Amino acid sequence: MTAMKLSRRPDRLRAIMGIIVNFAPKLGVWILHNLDRGCAVENIVAGMVAQNFEAAMARGLVQAFRHARSEGAEPPTDSIELDGATADMLVEYRYETPRLATGPSILAVDRQISVLIRLEQPILAVLEGVLSADECMQLIALSRPRLRPSTIVDPVTGEDRIAEHRDSEGMFFAPRETPFIATLTGQQLNAEGNRRGTASR
Repeated sequence: MTAMKLSRRPDRLRAIMGIIVNFAPKLGVWILHNLDRGCAVENIVAGMVAQNFEAAMARGLVQAFRHARSEGAEPPTDSIELDGATADMLVEYRYETPRLATGPSILAVDRQISVLIRLEQPILAVLEGVLSADECMQLIALSRPRLRPSTIVDPVTGEDRIAEHRDSEGMFFAPRETPFIATLTGQQLNAEGNRRGTASR
């Protein structure tokens, strides 16, 4: 599965014209392949939903390709326009349940982490004391030699590429790459610990 991009219209126009969905050509090839081999629309949609596509978007895409096939028309190449009703289903954002426990602090095994700011919509929390100053310095020292230019996802190919307008750098550690990283990984607030207001190390 590959990345897609939504082009939202103003609300008044969306009710009439919907929204435009740009998608990678490889996704279209995959949909056509499955339609041509007799897969049911709902099965194709389910496969896309399993890859984190919105159900309404996935159904709109598959139906567009199916309609083109049934009419003997050229299938979409890299974009479709979804109708107003489908657009409304996509535009309405659904907030997830916050994973942090309520209250002004979170109790970890070896420290108490202060919650300085908390918002519910959007879900946001500013935490103080997650890492000590020494842990921060160690993390910076381990990261610095491996920093690389930050990338963005190409909306057409779905691949990562370096953006000329960005000058930031980043890198990733494997969860237990070193004993120190393993300690930090174990210290992170997991979903179950967050709900109870505790964390394991």
